[in-house]
This record gives sequence, structure tokens and C-alpha cells, in this order.
Amino acid sequence: MAGPVARVSPGPPRPGVHPALVIALAIVGVSWAAILVRWSHVSAYVLAFWRLSLSLLVIAVALTARREWPRLTRVKRGDLTLLGLAGVLLAFHFVTWFISLEYTTVASSTLLVNLHPLFAAGLSALWLRERPSAGEWAGIVVAALGAAVVGGASLALGLGAQKGNALALLGGVLMAGYLVIGRRQRRVLGIWPYVAWVYAIAAMILVPFIAGRGESFIGYPAREWWIFAGLAAGPMLLGHTGFNWALRHVRAYIVSLAVLGEPIGASLLAWWLLGGREVPGPATVVGGVLILLGVAISIYSRREASA
Repeated sequence: MAGPVARVSPGPPRPGVHPALVIALAIVGVSWAAILVRWSHVSAYVLAFWRLSLSLLVIAVALTARREWPRLTRVKRGDLTLLGLAGVLLAFHFVTWFISLEYTTVASSTLLVNLHPLFAAGLSALWLRERPSAGEWAGIVVAALGAAVVGGASLALGLGAQKGNALALLGGVLMAGYLVIGRRQRRVLGIWPYVAWVYAIAAMILVPFIAGRGESFIGYPAREWWIFAGLAAGPMLLGHTGFNWALRHVRAYIVSLAVLGEPIGASLLAWWLLGGREVPGPATVVGGVLILLGVAISIYSRREASA
């Protein structure tokens, strides 16, 4: 994915809220995604479509309140191409990950989809010229080792689980590309215009797939609409929008690495809410500890390098 060096602005202003707080709240938001998907009985395509579409209603209110609608039309052609690519990557990240949850455990799926820091670090170095330090690479490797421990434990679950694991890993690759593009585009676009473009494009990408599969866009029971709304409010608006906000202030692979907190929250929620069917085993606990350790090493390394 090599290309021209991104335009460099003088640098973002100091945010009024610390990025670490926003990222922590975003992790809480996305941790609910796997549980809500498991509770739903509709396809991955419909779930992803309504997760995106309902979030756009809130984004429209934000654009109106901040009088930022005109900024949507001031996007340059090259930026629009990247926004379109980000939307495609986001749409299929959701689809591949949601389908993976039909085959493997919440813990394995969320841990493997969150291997995206490895891919985001490489893409950031090649495309954005933001090369991880030795300490950050060490943190990424430790976190990836933790994910491998959890993924390896699911080998005993059979071929179906491995199909789910492969789809989750593909979802992680797609997520990495989406975050790296977001890091570049958030230098030139405000948060609400950026997510308005990307979420809208992602939703539109899914329309022909839903229609081609003969599925309905409406007519679902109230229970499903509550799940759609929950996915839009928590994982999408609080989660993804929080991460996209942080991308203006924090490097893409650091945001990507911080998202590895999601599998811990998702695994604990699955243990609590799925009737004891998915009690985290020793491998999940050990892998989770390694993931958190990797996050801590990488963030501490960045702080030391910036001091």
C-alpha cells in the first residue's frame, strides 16, 4: 500500500479531553458488539447496515448543531477516494467479523480480529512514515503472542471454529487499513464530516448485498431493533467514533493496539451474559494478560520517546 507521503499539517491543537479517556470509553463501547451480534437472529449484512445507518442519524444532529454540513462538500477528489476505500474496508470488516461469531467463540473471534495492530504498524510505516519504535514493536509482538495463545486454544474446537478464526483474522486486516486511512484523513477533516462520509459509504456498500440475498431492510421484531440501536449507540458512536476522534491525536497503530482491550471486555461480558456457555479458559486468561501487557509496553514506550 505504498504511496505518496500524506500531507502534513502544523499539528492538531491540544484536545480538551485526554485521548486516553476517549479511547477507554470507546473500548467499553465496542466490547458490547460481539454480545449484541450473538443475541441477534438476522444476517451479518443487515446488522452492519443498521449499525451504520442508525449512527448516521446522530451524526446528522451533530453536523446540524455544529453547522458543519457545508464541510461535507469541500472534500477534495483524492480525499473522497480514500474515504470511499475506508468505507469499503469498514463494511467488510463488520461482515467478516460478524460471520466469524457464528463459528467460533466470542473470546477467540474478538482476540483474532484485534490482531490489526500488526498490520496497522506495517501500513503506518510504509504509507504514513510513522515507524514504530523498538519498544512499540515489542509491545505489539507481546500482544500478538497473547492473541495467538487464545487462537491456538480453539484448535480443539474443530474446522468450524477455524473458519471463524480465519474470518476474524481477515476482519483484522480490513480494520487495520480502515484505521490507517483514518489517521491520514483526520489530519484534514473534522470528526463529524469524516465519520459521516465513511459510515454512509459503508452502509451504501452493503445495500446491494442485502438486496441480492433477498433479505428485508425492515419488518424485524422490536427485539432486533433494540439490538440495532444498541450496536449504533455503543460500539459505533461511542466506540468507532471515539477511536476516529483519537486518530487526530494518536498514531494509528497505538489506537489499533489500544483496541485490544476489547477482547477482554467482550470475553467477560460473554461469561456473564451468555449463560455460562463461554467461560474463559486458562488460555484466554493467559492470552488476555499478555495482550494487556503488550498495550502497556507500547504506550509507555511512546510516552518515553515523546518525553
